[in-house]
Amino acid sequence: MNRYFLIVVLLALAAAAGVAMATPPANISGTFLARGTSADPLVLAVPGPALDTRWARVRKNGKPRFRRITRKRKVLKPIIACSKKTECDVVVQSLVLQPAGTTGWHSHPGVLTVAVKSGTVKRYEAQTTACREQSYAAGQAFVERGAEHIILVRNEAPQPAELLVTYVVPAGTPNAGLRLDQHVPAGCPA
Repeated sequence: MNRYFLIVVLLALAAAAGVAMATPPANISGTFLARGTSADPLVLAVPGPALDTRWARVRKNGKPRFRRITRKRKVLKPIIACSKKTECDVVVQSLVLQPAGTTGWHSHPGVLTVAVKSGTVKRYEAQTTACREQSYAAGQAFVERGAEHIILVRNEAPQPAELLVTYVVPAGTPNAGLRLDQHVPAGCPA
Protein backbone atom coordinates (compact mmCIF):
# COMPACT_ATOMS: atom_id res chain seq x y z
CA MET A 1 0.00 0.00 0.00
CA ASN A 2 2.83 2.44 0.83
CA ARG A 3 4.52 1.77 -2.53
CA TYR A 4 1.36 2.73 -4.45
CA PHE A 5 0.91 5.86 -2.35
CA LEU A 6 4.50 6.87 -3.11
CA ILE A 7 4.00 6.30 -6.85
CA VAL A 8 0.83 8.42 -6.86
CA VAL A 9 2.58 11.23 -4.96
CA LEU A 10 5.57 11.16 -7.37
CA LEU A 11 3.30 11.25 -10.42
CA ALA A 12 1.33 14.17 -8.96
CA LEU A 13 4.55 16.10 -8.25
CA ALA A 14 5.85 15.43 -11.75
CA ALA A 15 2.58 16.63 -13.29
CA ALA A 16 2.56 19.76 -11.12
CA ALA A 17 6.17 20.55 -12.02
CA GLY A 18 5.39 20.22 -15.74
CA VAL A 19 2.40 22.53 -15.49
CA ALA A 20 4.32 25.07 -13.42
CA MET A 21 7.08 25.32 -16.03
CA ALA A 22 4.77 26.30 -18.90
CA THR A 23 4.31 30.05 -19.34
CA PRO A 24 0.74 31.13 -20.06
CA PRO A 25 -0.15 34.29 -21.98
CA ALA A 26 -0.99 37.43 -19.98
CA ASN A 27 -2.59 40.81 -20.83
CA ILE A 28 -3.35 39.73 -24.40
CA SER A 29 -6.63 39.49 -26.30
CA GLY A 30 -7.36 38.04 -29.69
CA THR A 31 -10.10 38.09 -32.31
CA PHE A 32 -10.33 35.58 -35.14
CA LEU A 33 -11.05 37.53 -38.34
CA ALA A 34 -11.25 34.78 -40.98
CA ARG A 35 -10.65 31.09 -41.57
CA GLY A 36 -10.56 29.00 -44.75
CA THR A 37 -9.37 25.66 -46.07
CA SER A 38 -7.16 25.40 -49.14
CA ALA A 39 -6.11 22.50 -51.37
CA ASP A 40 -3.77 24.68 -53.44
CA PRO A 41 -0.23 23.30 -53.52
CA LEU A 42 2.08 25.09 -51.09
CA VAL A 43 5.23 24.00 -49.26
CA LEU A 44 6.68 26.11 -46.45
CA ALA A 45 10.18 24.91 -45.58
CA VAL A 46 13.41 26.02 -43.91
CA PRO A 47 16.99 25.11 -44.79
CA GLY A 48 18.50 22.40 -42.63
CA PRO A 49 21.63 20.24 -42.59
CA ALA A 50 21.73 16.85 -44.29
CA LEU A 51 24.42 14.29 -44.98
CA ASP A 52 24.83 13.04 -48.52
CA THR A 53 26.61 9.67 -48.71
CA ARG A 54 27.61 7.95 -51.94
CA TRP A 55 30.14 5.48 -53.29
CA ALA A 56 32.79 6.85 -55.63
CA ARG A 57 35.25 5.00 -57.82
CA VAL A 58 38.82 6.06 -57.10
CA ARG A 59 42.26 4.73 -58.08
CA LYS A 60 44.74 3.66 -55.45
CA ASN A 61 48.15 2.35 -56.54
CA GLY A 62 46.82 2.18 -60.08
CA LYS A 63 43.93 -0.12 -59.11
CA PRO A 64 40.29 0.91 -59.14
CA ARG A 65 38.67 0.96 -55.70
CA PHE A 66 35.38 2.14 -54.28
CA ARG A 67 35.31 4.63 -51.45
CA ARG A 68 32.42 5.96 -49.44
CA ILE A 69 32.22 9.76 -49.55
CA THR A 70 30.06 11.76 -47.13
CA ARG A 71 29.48 15.47 -47.44
CA LYS A 72 27.33 17.97 -45.61
CA ARG A 73 24.82 20.02 -47.54
CA LYS A 74 21.74 22.10 -46.89
CA VAL A 75 18.32 20.84 -47.87
CA LEU A 76 14.86 22.30 -47.44
CA LYS A 77 12.97 20.68 -44.57
CA PRO A 78 9.21 21.17 -44.95
CA ILE A 79 7.36 22.58 -41.95
CA ILE A 80 4.00 22.23 -43.64
CA ALA A 81 2.96 21.11 -47.11
CA CYS A 82 -0.51 21.67 -48.55
CA SER A 83 -2.05 19.86 -51.53
CA LYS A 84 -5.27 18.24 -52.70
CA LYS A 85 -4.38 15.22 -50.55
CA THR A 86 -3.33 17.24 -47.51
CA GLU A 87 -5.38 20.41 -47.18
CA CYS A 88 -4.35 23.32 -44.98
CA ASP A 89 -6.31 25.87 -43.01
CA VAL A 90 -5.45 29.55 -43.29
CA VAL A 91 -6.47 31.51 -40.19
CA VAL A 92 -6.25 35.28 -39.68
CA GLN A 93 -6.27 36.71 -36.16
CA SER A 94 -5.88 40.14 -34.60
CA LEU A 95 -3.96 40.19 -31.29
CA VAL A 96 -3.65 43.12 -28.89
CA LEU A 97 -0.89 43.02 -26.29
CA GLN A 98 -1.42 45.50 -23.50
CA PRO A 99 1.65 47.03 -21.79
CA ALA A 100 3.51 44.15 -20.06
CA GLY A 101 1.45 41.72 -22.15
CA THR A 102 3.10 38.46 -23.18
CA THR A 103 2.29 35.46 -25.33
CA GLY A 104 4.18 33.15 -22.99
CA TRP A 105 6.63 30.61 -24.39
CA HIS A 106 4.96 28.72 -27.21
CA SER A 107 5.22 27.32 -30.73
CA HIS A 108 2.72 26.47 -33.50
CA PRO A 109 1.71 23.39 -35.51
CA GLY A 110 2.39 25.18 -38.80
CA VAL A 111 3.84 28.43 -40.09
CA LEU A 112 2.60 31.90 -39.34
CA THR A 113 3.45 35.43 -40.33
CA VAL A 114 3.03 38.29 -37.89
CA ALA A 115 2.68 41.92 -38.99
CA VAL A 116 2.93 44.64 -36.35
CA LYS A 117 0.03 47.01 -37.04
CA SER A 118 0.73 49.43 -34.17
CA GLY A 119 3.07 49.75 -31.21
CA THR A 120 6.24 47.75 -30.65
CA VAL A 121 6.94 44.24 -29.38
CA LYS A 122 10.03 42.29 -28.48
CA ARG A 123 10.35 38.69 -29.66
CA TYR A 124 12.51 36.22 -27.74
CA GLU A 125 13.58 33.15 -29.68
CA ALA A 126 15.07 30.01 -28.11
CA GLN A 127 18.44 29.16 -29.64
CA THR A 128 20.64 26.13 -29.01
CA THR A 129 22.69 27.69 -26.20
CA ALA A 130 21.13 31.11 -25.59
CA CYS A 131 18.13 33.30 -26.24
CA ARG A 132 17.91 35.73 -29.15
CA GLU A 133 15.81 38.88 -28.86
CA GLN A 134 14.68 41.37 -31.48
CA SER A 135 12.32 44.34 -31.43
CA TYR A 136 9.62 44.92 -34.05
CA ALA A 137 7.74 48.18 -34.62
CA ALA A 138 4.65 49.10 -36.64
CA GLY A 139 5.18 48.18 -40.29
CA GLN A 140 7.58 45.32 -39.57
CA ALA A 141 6.85 41.58 -39.65
CA PHE A 142 8.32 38.25 -38.57
CA VAL A 143 7.75 34.55 -39.18
CA GLU A 144 7.24 31.69 -36.71
CA ARG A 145 8.25 28.30 -38.12
CA GLY A 146 6.59 25.23 -36.67
CA ALA A 147 6.49 23.24 -33.47
CA GLU A 148 10.27 23.28 -32.93
CA HIS A 149 10.53 27.09 -33.19
CA ILE A 150 9.93 28.19 -29.58
CA ILE A 151 9.29 31.89 -29.03
CA LEU A 152 7.81 34.48 -26.68
CA VAL A 153 6.48 37.89 -27.74
CA ARG A 154 6.23 40.65 -25.13
CA ASN A 155 5.03 44.25 -25.15
CA GLU A 156 7.58 46.17 -23.09
CA ALA A 157 6.28 49.59 -24.23
CA PRO A 158 3.84 51.82 -22.31
CA GLN A 159 1.15 51.65 -25.05
CA PRO A 160 -0.76 48.65 -26.50
CA ALA A 161 0.59 46.82 -29.56
CA GLU A 162 -1.65 45.29 -32.24
CA LEU A 163 -0.50 42.32 -34.32
CA LEU A 164 -2.14 40.74 -37.38
CA VAL A 165 -1.33 37.04 -37.55
CA THR A 166 -1.83 34.67 -40.52
CA TYR A 167 -1.52 30.96 -39.71
CA VAL A 168 -1.03 28.12 -42.23
CA VAL A 169 -1.77 24.91 -40.30
CA PRO A 170 -3.00 21.38 -40.98
CA ALA A 171 -6.69 21.35 -41.95
CA GLY A 172 -8.99 20.80 -39.01
CA THR A 173 -6.66 22.32 -36.40
CA PRO A 174 -9.03 23.85 -33.83
CA ASN A 175 -8.51 27.45 -32.70
CA ALA A 176 -7.31 26.17 -29.31
CA GLY A 177 -4.68 24.04 -31.10
CA LEU A 178 -3.06 26.95 -32.95
CA ARG A 179 -0.79 27.58 -29.96
CA LEU A 180 1.41 24.91 -28.36
CA ASP A 181 2.50 25.83 -24.80
CA GLN A 182 6.22 25.34 -24.16
CA HIS A 183 8.51 25.38 -21.14
CA VAL A 184 10.86 28.28 -20.53
CA PRO A 185 14.01 27.48 -22.55
CA ALA A 186 17.35 27.50 -20.75
CA GLY A 187 19.03 30.90 -20.87
CA CYS A 188 15.80 32.77 -21.69
CA PRO A 189 13.62 35.08 -19.57
CA ALA A 190 10.40 33.73 -18.05
